[in-house]
This record gives sequence, structure tokens and C-alpha cells, in this order.
Amino acid sequence: MIAPQSGPSHAAAEPADAWSRNSPPQGWAQLVGRRREQILFVVVGCWNTLFGYCVWALLEYALHDHLHYVVILALSWPISLLNAYVCYRFIVFRSRGSVFRELPRFALVYAFSLVLGLIALPILVNTLPFSIYVSWAGFTAAMVVVTYLAHKFFSFGGGRRRSPAPVDEGQE
Repeated sequence: MIAPQSGPSHAAAEPADAWSRNSPPQGWAQLVGRRREQILFVVVGCWNTLFGYCVWALLEYALHDHLHYVVILALSWPISLLNAYVCYRFIVFRSRGSVFRELPRFALVYAFSLVLGLIALPILVNTLPFSIYVSWAGFTAAMVVVTYLAHKFFSFGGGRRRSPAPVDEGQE
């Protein structure tokens, strides 16, 4: 009986595998793959903004004779919030957590960003030498980062440790 060889064939395959695992990504496909969650967060955020505006505009058009615009805005907010939650939950963060735990946290992040915006805008407009549009654009850009981190680590609990990838028993 011939003993199996364990040296050259196994050793030759290992450096190539190690190289491919440790080499930096090359090209747009790898970059997009590495930043999938952040890119989807921005894309879904654009969709949510459009959706929220359309919901508000439709309610404003239909109800402006009967309700004050602030009430209409308050009515459109939960509809927009639910749309955003579903999109972020399933498309961006791919969460499988409890809706009863995530949704209130998600709403809290949105409410916090709304209140922060209501406080920040007058301060920005009165202290910075920029127009209201530039000030709000800068605030919005900063809030994209803040809300991404808040949703990732607070709303959807993505900050928990994920289980490591399985390791071959033959590798050390």
C-alpha cells in the first residue's frame, strides 16, 4: 500500500489561496462588493427621500383644503418611516431581528434626526456665511453618516459579532 503524499500538492495550493484571500480588491466590482451596504444605504436613502416627498405631496394635494400642512406632514411621516424601515431592513442591512425591537429603534433614529435638523438649521443659517441650501446640504451629508451608523449599530444591531467563516480542518 502506498502512503498518501501530503506535501507538494497541498502546499502548492495553499499559497495561491492565501494570496487570493489577502490580496486587495482590484476594480470597481470588488470595491462595490466591499462597500455594498454603504452604497445601498445611499441608494435606498434616495428612494426613501423621493417616496416620502411623493407621499407628502399627494396628501397635501388631497387634504390641503381640510388640514393644515403641518398636520399633513405629520400624517406622511409614519408612512415614509415604514417604507424606509422595510427598505433598510431587507435591502441594506438584511436583518432577521425582531420587528418589535427594531422598528421602535429605527423610528427613534428618524425622530432624533428630525429634531436635530429642526434645531440645527436655524443655527447653521444664522452662523454660517452660506445659503440655506448649502447649509442644509452639508447637514444632510453629515446626517447620512450619522444615521447609517445609528441604524447599523442601534436599529438593526449590526454591531454584534458575526460568526467567523468556517475553517478547513486541514489548514492551521
